[in-house]
Amino acid sequence: MSNVRLHVNLAGLPWVFTAAVLLHNAEEALFLPSWSRRVRRWYRPVGNAEFRFAALVVSVAFVALTLAATSLPGAEVQYVFAGYVVAMLANALVPHLAITIALREYMPGTATAWLLVVPLGYLYLWTAVRQHIVDVRTLLWVSPLVALCLLAAIPALFLLGRRLSSRHEHASLGYFRCRGIVHWHDTLAETTMECWRSRGSNCSTNFHFSNPAHPHLRLMRQNPISPRVRSPEHLFQVWS
Repeated sequence: MSNVRLHVNLAGLPWVFTAAVLLHNAEEALFLPSWSRRVRRWYRPVGNAEFRFAALVVSVAFVALTLAATSLPGAEVQYVFAGYVVAMLANALVPHLAITIALREYMPGTATAWLLVVPLGYLYLWTAVRQHIVDVRTLLWVSPLVALCLLAAIPALFLLGRRLSSRHEHASLGYFRCRGIVHWHDTLAETTMECWRSRGSNCSTNFHFSNPAHPHLRLMRQNPISPRVRSPEHLFQVWS
């Protein structure tokens, strides 16, 4: 009876490991982007949107791989899953632990990596090898391939995340294409129309905003009111 219970617990171990990885990814998504902008020498700065997009895509891929490893027959998917486990163990060592020691500053993701991912990953690999699910000699060359695929996918996901975020910022300027400007844009509209009535096409008023980091306002500063504005209606087209 004890052997049956042990087998059931180990059968669910891939899902437990992936749950730990998802917690690890969540910690990184919350705290790593802002941390990366403080330690530029050791880690390439990354934006919130692009990193969280990449973390989401990778997490979904890990869940799909876990589903395949626990439901599909065949040794190939088992080796890919085991390679993913090895890659996550290596990720806990480099960069997380290495940078934390080198900087003497906590790198986000280190705690979940060493408290959850590493113990569960080691337990899975020990079990998989002992039950002859994977062979160590084959795993020695499969694991680097899986790790390289992950390393190659991350920059591509960052790039895609940046492009999607940029499109979202431009699309959000649709607020200015409405019949009027709503909410906090009302003051801007009134000031702009007053300037237009008094100066016509020479209007070049400079506006000061309380939140200059807002994406709408950042794009507006890059496209100020200029003589090429032909009319108040054309103003919104210039800003877009």
